Amino acid sequence: MAIATFENSSVRIGYWDEGSGEPVILLHSSSSSSRQWKKLQQEIGGRYRLLALDLYGYGNTDFPESAEAFVLEQEVSLLERLIARIDGLFHLVGHSYGGAVAMKTALKHRDRVCSLYLHEPVAFSLLKMEGRLDEWNEIRSVAADVATHVAHGRHEDAAARFVDYWGGERTWAAMPDHRKPDLVRTVRKVPLDFDAIFAAKDPLSAYGELRMPIRLTTGNTGPLPARLVAELLSAAFGRDTLYVIDGVGHMAPVTHPQEINAHIISHLEANRIGG
Repeated sequence: MAIATFENSSVRIGYWDEGSGEPVILLHSSSSSSRQWKKLQQEIGGRYRLLALDLYGYGNTDFPESAEAFVLEQEVSLLERLIARIDGLFHLVGHSYGGAVAMKTALKHRDRVCSLYLHEPVAFSLLKMEGRLDEWNEIRSVAADVATHVAHGRHEDAAARFVDYWGGERTWAAMPDHRKPDLVRTVRKVPLDFDAIFAAKDPLSAYGELRMPIRLTTGNTGPLPARLVAELLSAAFGRDTLYVIDGVGHMAPVTHPQEINAHIISHLEANRIGG
């Protein structure tokens, strides 16, 4: 899997584009990169054309030029540089923050998105809109802790707080040392990710208007705010879209790729372009 880059004005954008067939765009979680999907690429082989983007501040994509009032639309604009390399329809896959970007993209480009797969998309603004204030305050507290650590230059503390929230207590301590530097280096982007998803204004009713095939997956062991967002979205879609995977959490695409990839592949196979 070779990582390539192209220039968008003065911004370097990292991505990979491998295989042939129906195009599938892959969007990773916060504090990750397009490499998150390498096992999916190995399993699918050449059956699909996989295009995986490094979102702002991750992998080989530069930090945003302007960090003031960062919004999801900026990530969508970045993604549109990759969409421009595709003719016609494409499938869209997103995890966590990448899932929120995927949903925003689907709203804007619903005429081109053939299908949508999401694992626990973190559209947290829906919690506030729907009056789920305990869960809203929980995730706001996590975001505030990470932002405070970053603002004071405590990047390792920020990374540890973020990783332990999603993976469980002492996940950071148990993590191999060679994996930590990239997380410490990129954690300064995480507060911008939180800002972007907290500021999103699309209500549940907007997502209910999406008509492409959608599959949502969630675990039963991760933090409640992300699981609740998946449940709210499933109700809005009005279809049997939600699959609960026993024994996995929010980071399942990384910790349990075999289970998640099986869902992605079966979803793609069931919703072929022109099928």
